[in-house]
Amino acid sequence: MFYEYERIIQPGRFEDTHKYFVEYLDQEGKVVKTVPVTEATFTKDFQEGLRDDKNFTATKEEKTATDLSNELQGFERYEDILEMNGTFEYRNTSDHDLESENYVNEDTGVVDGKFVAGKLQKITYNYYLQVPSVETGKFVEHHEYYDVEKNFEGVETSRELNQEKTNSVTGITSEGPEEETYHSALQEGDGYKVNKEKTETKLIVEPKFDEDGTLQGNE
Repeated sequence: MFYEYERIIQPGRFEDTHKYFVEYLDQEGKVVKTVPVTEATFTKDFQEGLRDDKNFTATKEEKTATDLSNELQGFERYEDILEMNGTFEYRNTSDHDLESENYVNEDTGVVDGKFVAGKLQKITYNYYLQVPSVETGKFVEHHEYYDVEKNFEGVETSRELNQEKTNSVTGITSEGPEEETYHSALQEGDGYKVNKEKTETKLIVEPKFDEDGTLQGNE
């Protein structure tokens, strides 16, 4: 009688992938859009080893906006993102392909586990950078048109609002961040001329008129 015995000695592998996302917030701080920074995604070289020799390990790899400045090019509000230079913070892991979920500490992002012979174990880390909304100001134009009658001496005898003409141009609105400027142009025509003495403004700064009557300022 002849007996033959084998003990399989075969390594296992592990690899970790890291993904980065930009979250855009509204003025209430709620996420309105999430955009993956696809060019920043990377997978580290796999670790290989025998089950009883050593463990595989992985940790989070947070990055700043400056670190990913090239990968972020073309993103909405790119300049603001770089100026804030926030951090893509670790939030969670996903796409687990592990022998045991106990290998992962979700709070710290630390992975520590045993190799499985002939198996590639995987995990993905997810990082997020939040971009707050830009606070905007608003400028609203109101144009009122009056038919004014005067006597021979030039004294005003009657003033009647031309509602149809007024409604056609009133309510023009400009909106934007503080660093942008609004431009409010006169809407003269059909014989109507601006009456600067009766033009009212509700602005933080003193209104300035150009020679052509254009009103300029910050929102």
